[in-house]
Amino acid sequence: RKVAKERRRSAELDVLIKKLYETYAMGKLEEKRFELLCAEYEKEQAEVKRLQQAADKLRQHSFTTLRLGAYTSVTRQWLPAILAAYRDICPDTEVSISMGDSVGTYEAVRNDELDCAVVSYQPHLCQGLSWTHLRDDELVAILPADCGGDNGSYRVENFTGQHFLMPSSGFDLDILPALSVHGRKAAPVIRNTYMDDPSIVSMVEHKLGVSILSNLVMQSIDGDVNILPLDPPAYRKLGIITTPHHLNGKNVRRFIRCAQDTLAKLYNER
Repeated sequence: RKVAKERRRSAELDVLIKKLYETYAMGKLEEKRFELLCAEYEKEQAEVKRLQQAADKLRQHSFTTLRLGAYTSVTRQWLPAILAAYRDICPDTEVSISMGDSVGTYEAVRNDELDCAVVSYQPHLCQGLSWTHLRDDELVAILPADCGGDNGSYRVENFTGQHFLMPSSGFDLDILPALSVHGRKAAPVIRNTYMDDPSIVSMVEHKLGVSILSNLVMQSIDGDVNILPLDPPAYRKLGIITTPHHLNGKNVRRFIRCAQDTLAKLYNER
């Protein structure tokens, strides 16, 4: 409304200045009076045009939103530093964060409900999407405090016959492959749960089962449990998925670059 009012006033000033010159040319206005009025009108017109240009620039400025998906562990351990760096280069871009499991997050990206997401690599879910690898996250055995391993690690075969607490739906995609690596297989009694990671750790602490989580997950969880690397070692590959369409957008490209640079600094890789 204010912009429209300024445009109307600008048009009015154009008419007034034109009439002023016509009146002066006909000898109906003294030169001193003409110069005074002309200066006032032109000053006001210059101010109106300045305000119009500022309004046009503000209207053309792009205020956008980056819709980002991530696991809870990524949100806690990585995103604060990544988003701080991202805000420095994209101060006018709002970031909305959605947390979910692997299957749901992949589908949200594929259905254009998210622009990109930080997830673990799942080949069958990633078809048709763009993948940028960030870092391998080691999987570790979560055991009761009095349960030891062999030479500082835990053989996957030792899970056989034990009550195994599988984290909430979707994360079994990362864990199940670790139970069968290089021909070495484990046959635990799997109990699928709908519990979050801290609840899984608490259950293990009270000797209600064992589990596998990742180093990144365990960084933010306290518990009187024994955490051992697996033998053979196993990892989940964490990275960023997006659609080819969104990969061409500057917001997603800049977020990917910020994530790469921030994690390199975080893990002293540069």
